[in-house]
This record gives sequence, structure tokens and C-alpha cells, in this order.
Amino acid sequence: MNIFEKLRSRGAETRLAEEMLYQTVVDELSQGVRRDGLWAKAYADSYGHEAEAKARYIKLRVQSLLDEFRLFEHGAMATEVAPNSVDRQNAPDPRELLDQAFTQMKQGQSWQAIQIYNRIVSNYPKSPEAKIAKENLKFINY
Repeated sequence: MNIFEKLRSRGAETRLAEEMLYQTVVDELSQGVRRDGLWAKAYADSYGHEAEAKARYIKLRVQSLLDEFRLFEHGAMATEVAPNSVDRQNAPDPRELLDQAFTQMKQGQSWQAIQIYNRIVSNYPKSPEAKIAKENLKFINY
């Protein structure tokens, strides 16, 4: 494979990974999960314009997910990282999320399982489910 083929394939991988990150943010928002600190920044940056704030929040959250991945990858992810603000009435139970991740793994859809595990760790950092999710992430070398 020459250098151009490597760059092309890396670009495709990057675009697909980015799409999955945006989908993760859409899923979070549809389930009532929002990081209040990021929302406040997005709202302030957009001078109170709700639609602009939402678009800005999505971009900030995607970057936040990338940052979390990098920290987690290097073992620096700790519970001191501010957990997501979760609307408990609309947010899924972490046990349900864990069951969903197990189902995804059984079906060979490890990327979806990884996203769910990361969501559990991020949204419920001190829960027993987060401990299980962290162990499973180690198991699948994520």
C-alpha cells in the first residue's frame, strides 16, 4: 500500500469514527443526557441563541468525547472528570445500558458496545455498572 492509499483509508476511518461520535451525541440528547458545563459554554458563546447554542454544544460534546477517549486510553480518566448531568427521569438505567452493551457484543457489534460502555463510565462514574463497563473495555482492548 502506497502513502496515498494509506492517507485515503485513514481519512475514511476518521470520517466514520467522527460520524459515530456525532451519533453518540444525538443519542445522548434524545435520552435527556446533557453536560451542563458544555451547554453553558455553548449558550454563552452563541450569545443566548438557542439554535446556535445547540449546534455549538454538539461540536463541543464531540470534542469532549474525543478528549475522554484519549484520557481513558492513557489511563488518565478518573472520577474527578465532571460527570454528565443526567435527567434521571429520561435517562436509561445503567443496568439497562449494560444489558444493551452485552447484546451488542453478542451480535458482534463491538463499536456500539464500546460507545455504550463509555456512556456508562461517563454518566455513572461511581456505579457498579461503570466498574463492569471499565473491565469490559479493558477486555476488548479499548
